[in-house]
Amino acid sequence: MSIAFFIFAFLLGAAAGAGILFWWLGRQTPRVALFENLDDGVIALDTRNRIADVNAAALEMFDARAAQWLGQTADRVLPPALAALLQTRATRRAEIEIPAEAQRARCVNARYVSLSKHARHGGAFILLQDITEHKRSAQTLERMNRQLQTQAAEIQTLQTALQAQATRDPLTDLYNRRFFLELLNKELKFAARVRLPVSVIMLDLDHFQSLNDTHGRAAGDALLKALGDWLRAKTRRGDLICRYDGDKFLVAMSGAPMRAGLRRAQEWRDQCRALRVQHNDLTLQTTISLGAATAPARGATAENLIHAAESAMYAAKQAGRDCARGATEHSDASAQREMASAA
Repeated sequence: MSIAFFIFAFLLGAAAGAGILFWWLGRQTPRVALFENLDDGVIALDTRNRIADVNAAALEMFDARAAQWLGQTADRVLPPALAALLQTRATRRAEIEIPAEAQRARCVNARYVSLSKHARHGGAFILLQDITEHKRSAQTLERMNRQLQTQAAEIQTLQTALQAQATRDPLTDLYNRRFFLELLNKELKFAARVRLPVSVIMLDLDHFQSLNDTHGRAAGDALLKALGDWLRAKTRRGDLICRYDGDKFLVAMSGAPMRAGLRRAQEWRDQCRALRVQHNDLTLQTTISLGAATAPARGATAENLIHAAESAMYAAKQAGRDCARGATEHSDASAQREMASAA
């Protein structure tokens, strides 16, 4: 055989080998590029749970190198929470946290996918999706939601406080004068439609100014607050109670005729004599003068009805205090003016 034949055979073999190499690379390069360029991490395991392959995304998540992992069993190099996925051959998911020394921990959604129902027939993949930013966004959103809920609760508390300030007397927590008049006018309109009486009782502490002068305003406030609490205990659930002005209080009782209103006023007069209020080392007590008036006989509006009850109350003071009077058709206006200046 000539030298030319050997040269021709060598070149032909080299050409065939090169062709086979280029064909193989043409088959493998797309797979390698796809595997390496995935944003999600991929760990390939053989049938013995050894790491057969791993892409760059997975290595970056664990801050590892391929040389340290390849050929190692998964439970030796992977975190326990991730290695626990290998205990079953069914598809499983888990959310794990990967600690990091130089940065905040990563949060990874891991999925174990077996290539076969039987371990001896194939390996498995562990697919890793970095959800750190999603998790942080969710935590931020949850934190903002909690802050909004707290702010909403604070706003609700403030609105409740403002409403209370608009409707309640700050010392006794009874209705204030403005709100009481509004409620009473509504009550009177309703009572007129259904033909029900409404009785109003005005009561005033006897010699209250003298008590303030003797023991101080704090003692007077303690007595007023105690009287407000006492009135709440003595009235019905639907009755309206108001601190009208200074030491004057008003109670409106829907459905109570004049006779019932005056009887209630007389009972309160008697019961108030036993009221004792402890303030510091003082024991305070008082008597009250009361006037009762009933709608519609003594007025169809809140203002007219209260004026009639106030006139009756001043008539009680003129009669010697510590007593109750019902509104008469002709009020003693001069007595009212005189007692108003003396009260």
